[in-house]
Amino acid sequence: MTTEIRGSIRLATTPQNQASVQPFGRPKRAHTSGARVDTLLVGAAMLGAAAQFFLIPLTLGTSFACKWLLLPIVILTPMHWGLFHEAIHYSLIRGPARNRRLGRVLGILLGFSWDVVRFGHLTHHRANRHALDRPDIIPPNRSWLAAALPYYVKLLGGHAAMTAGLAALAFLPSPALRGVLQRAGRDPSLAAISETALAYFGDRARVRRIRTDFACSSLLLAIALVLWSGAEMALLLSILGRMLIISLLDNAHHYGTPLDIGAASINTAAPRWLGWLLLNQNLHHIHHSRPQLGWRELVDAFRESNGRYQGQWACVVIRQLRGPLRAPMTGP
Repeated sequence: MTTEIRGSIRLATTPQNQASVQPFGRPKRAHTSGARVDTLLVGAAMLGAAAQFFLIPLTLGTSFACKWLLLPIVILTPMHWGLFHEAIHYSLIRGPARNRRLGRVLGILLGFSWDVVRFGHLTHHRANRHALDRPDIIPPNRSWLAAALPYYVKLLGGHAAMTAGLAALAFLPSPALRGVLQRAGRDPSLAAISETALAYFGDRARVRRIRTDFACSSLLLAIALVLWSGAEMALLLSILGRMLIISLLDNAHHYGTPLDIGAASINTAAPRWLGWLLLNQNLHHIHHSRPQLGWRELVDAFRESNGRYQGQWACVVIRQLRGPLRAPMTGP
């Protein structure tokens, strides 16, 4: 299993395979109308972020009424995250380099480094439910109460906040960064992932990109705080709202699923308008089964496979509030 995981992760992260966009790339087919839709959505996501940080305080002010304009921007977070996710899979636009550049911009506007999130996400695809990818499971020899505090912190925004903060580790000297990665992978079951992480984050060009992303996100936040002077809490609450949504959705479709490495996810039912907001990530099992498909292709793939829903999307998200679960799990 270790060899299989190591080979799979390397396949996803090495430059030669990034260039061929396999197995995470998109089939090379023309989707002119779909490309226009994606362009409009990317424009809307960027405009929303610009309004959140700059446009509202510069053009409309920071009155009580203007603060409420931040609410729809927060509500659109799943779409912004979904576009970022498409870029991670090289499915947003043609070409790996163009996806990386656009993905980095979308990530910076959310506070994330594209390279950091991409490694974690593709590892999740190849080895989900590994020792560091089961936040819903109570660790051995720990009580429910002891596990509940970190669980709820991560669920209610902490996961996204920690993901954003991980990019700061790129500023460590190389030996110190290697030490952090080695300590994180001390579990024998994580040996393959740890080895791949050391190689991935040992790439100097990638480390420079991560540093740049973190610096840009930090500068963006600093400028926004100045512009929102006197109403900083409204801005911070909007950022926390985005972190909350991203954290709530991150593991929802894996909550309570089997602990087998690479275990399947589930599909959930959602109204059509919600599917657009989520970029069809409610069809999570289909996405895991066929990650090379773009978000607009998931619905047809679901129908062609005679897929079944394992619950309503809202119920699946809310059920995480039950708290951490005891292992072993036998099903969703």
